[in-house]
Amino acid sequence: MTTEEAVQVFETRIVIETALLGKLAQRYNDTVAAALQDIVRAEGAAYDEGRIQDARHLSRSFHMEFGHHAGNQYMSRFLDDLINCQPLLLPFRDGKVSEFSGHALHIKTLGALARGDGEEAAHYNTELLNALQAEMLRDIRSAEVSGGSPPPP
Repeated sequence: MTTEEAVQVFETRIVIETALLGKLAQRYNDTVAAALQDIVRAEGAAYDEGRIQDARHLSRSFHMEFGHHAGNQYMSRFLDDLINCQPLLLPFRDGKVSEFSGHALHIKTLGALARGDGEEAAHYNTELLNALQAEMLRDIRSAEVSGGSPPPP
């Protein structure tokens, strides 16, 4: 994935996920809450245990899962495709372990959804996607400088 492609994917994700979170806030119920909370708990445990790649896969699952529950199958499928075309963040860059985690913002997104506030949920999600984009662009540039490529999706 090039830097331009990454920027385009994140711009698109922000638009789609904002719409999905607005819809989901109106449909949010105990079943949806339980499914999303299970993912966020597992994500947190994976980070705590140092299983960074597992945590990042769970993070992707969180976004796909809320999309699946939002009530628009076409946006949800498109979101899945966008997420699946993105590489995972590198676990190491420049010899250091990556410290990026969206876990805290996932928790805040869940809280906003529980209050029925899709706008607030979208705000936290956009904050997360902007930070994730910045990290991914660093990974892509680092790979370009070293002559390699980021890991596949």
